[in-house]
Parts: sequence; C-alpha cells; structure tokens
Amino acid sequence: MLSASKQAGTQRLDCLLEYSHNVSEAFDNRVLFNSLHLLLAENNRFLIEEIQSRAVIYDRYYIGDGDEENAFIQLTITSTSTLDKRLKVELGDKVMALLEAEFSYSIGQLNCTVTVRINEISALDYCHSTNKVVR
Repeated sequence: MLSASKQAGTQRLDCLLEYSHNVSEAFDNRVLFNSLHLLLAENNRFLIEEIQSRAVIYDRYYIGDGDEENAFIQLTITSTSTLDKRLKVELGDKVMALLEAEFSYSIGQLNCTVTVRINEISALDYCHSTNKVVR
C-alpha cells in the first residue's frame, strides 16, 4: 500500500554532484552523500529527510583548451527557501572542504576546477510528491 503526501512550504535541498569522467576517485556515493547530508543537517539547519542527492558523471565535455588533463567537479545545492548570506558562505566553505578531501587525488593530479554553487528557488516554483511504502 502506498501513502502519498504532497507538502507545500517544506524546505528542501536538492544536491547535484557533477564531475568529469577523468576524476579517478573510486568512491561510494552513499558514503559521500551521507557525509554531505549530515553536514547540511548540522545544528538542525535542514531536516535530513528533506535532503536528496544524486551524481552524474560526464564523458562528453570540453574545458578550456580541451586538454585531457582538464577536469571538473561541481556540486549544486538548490534550496526551496531563502538562505542568509552568512549561512551560504559557511555552507559553501564546509561543502568545498568535503569535496576537496573526497577528491584530493584528482585535484592533485589534474587541472581540476571544483565548484560549489548554492541556488535558491521559491517553494511556489517547486512541487514534489513523496511516496512511502506502508508495511
């Protein structure tokens, strides 16, 4: 049996990790995303249940002069609420440190750009449905 809930006004965070295929770390998405979710939920800033993450590896990209040693790692965090400037800076710094630690080998071996981008959208522009199996 499925139970559906549509929630208006709930603050959500969507995290999208994108990186080029030449980033060579063999990491477990679940471990990285768990660390990310715990960091974002720290001090009850966000409900961990309202954070979702996914990763996309790109093999079709072109950076700068096209050198095969050029690489990128980008994490985009989209919030359905307005975040104050101080919180954005703090989160950006902490998430950057997490990414730099996780991808340290590639950052040291490649011409690698690491980016953290924090976007805000109005909750009115965002609709979602959560379905949970009731056992």
